[in-house]
Amino acid sequence: HKDGTLRKLTFKDSTWYNLYINSPQDSNRKKKIFRRRFRLPYDEFLKMVDDLKQHEFFERWMKKDCIGNDPSDIRLLLLGTLRYLGRALTFDDIEEYSFISAEVHRNFFQSFLEYGNAVLYKKYVVDPATKEDVSMFERVFALAGFNGCIGSTDGTHVGMLQCPSWASISHTGYKLAIPSRNYNATVTHSHQILGTTCGHPGTWNDKTLIMYDELIRGVKEGGLYSKNEFKLFELDQDKMK
Repeated sequence: HKDGTLRKLTFKDSTWYNLYINSPQDSNRKKKIFRRRFRLPYDEFLKMVDDLKQHEFFERWMKKDCIGNDPSDIRLLLLGTLRYLGRALTFDDIEEYSFISAEVHRNFFQSFLEYGNAVLYKKYVVDPATKEDVSMFERVFALAGFNGCIGSTDGTHVGMLQCPSWASISHTGYKLAIPSRNYNATVTHSHQILGTTCGHPGTWNDKTLIMYDELIRGVKEGGLYSKNEFKLFELDQDKMK
């Protein structure tokens, strides 16, 4: 304090609070810097903060604790998560910028992962192409003699460079030398993604993975593209003799 007494520093004294919370990013230059540092436009950041405050996953950071202390600022916690994802900063580094403990940031990050899976994935990742006219995709394959085909589907592995030790066995398959997440994706001849599953352990084979593919299951069960007509070639027995 100005009178010479000491006090404990809080998140309101932190670098990030003064740079990004106490000083709104109200110019194009500031917004550009924010976008580069956190991989998210500033306006979208503000919208996401409002959304997080309304969701049950983050209730613990919206009320005082059992002894009446104010919770950590959810805006700083989100900035920490964005920096962790965008630049692989450690939680200890983030504590240095936000004056919020690394353990609190870690707990918030775990909740954000659940929120991403339950909310953000459905909101921002394209859903399976259930309403598209797939005849345009079928015509390309028909030129090669694959009448009725609209795409190619297969499992795709994405390596995990920082896989936790408890998950390494189930995520290390024979396709990659490192742990990975496995996605079943369906793409057109021009590489447009029609549908994909969420990630599954890298040890899962195609037969297991495809059971979780809404696009493939919809086609098999007749719920998708059932009205799409095409010519089906038949075997000419006379020519086979």
